[in-house]
Amino acid sequence: MSTSRKKKRPQGDPRKQTVPRLPQWTTFERMDPAAVAESAAQAIAPLAVGPRILAEAMKQAASVETWQNSRYMVRVYRRDDAIRALQVQDATGPQGPHWADLQRVKNEIAGPEAEAYEIYPAESRLIDGGGPVYWLFVVPPGERAPGGLCERPGDPPVREPIIDGQIPAGFREAPRGVRADYE
Repeated sequence: MSTSRKKKRPQGDPRKQTVPRLPQWTTFERMDPAAVAESAAQAIAPLAVGPRILAEAMKQAASVETWQNSRYMVRVYRRDDAIRALQVQDATGPQGPHWADLQRVKNEIAGPEAEAYEIYPAESRLIDGGGPVYWLFVVPPGERAPGGLCERPGDPPVREPIIDGQIPAGFREAPRGVRADYE
């Protein structure tokens, strides 16, 4: 007579681990500049910086338009009154935001018709602040981000970069002068 024994799963089995539940999404509210400055001071205090550096950091933090909801803190950087970059800080944990959350942040802060993109820079340009921070670079109003998956009728023209070996949208073969090493 044969008895079958179930193998015990190791305690660290990822199939048994629960995913932390995210807080319910709330509306973004603009943060008071004084509260932003105080938050910056608390974050910098453990670094034991001098009072001049601390004051400058607080001044800089207070000058940036900052929004917060139950999951994210977003700093808005503008140029000529247009939103140009969103610095999204994840307050939900180390797993990072889902792309749909970043899309929703972009929609609620910059607008549903604004386009934004992330950059994964060359190592020589990499700046790692050491925290769960994500940058969305917002394209000027009325323009589209270069590249992308598809164009729809009525979309404004896209200024696509022509990269060696890449066929821009709308071409069946590489334009003259571009090496076609995709085959």
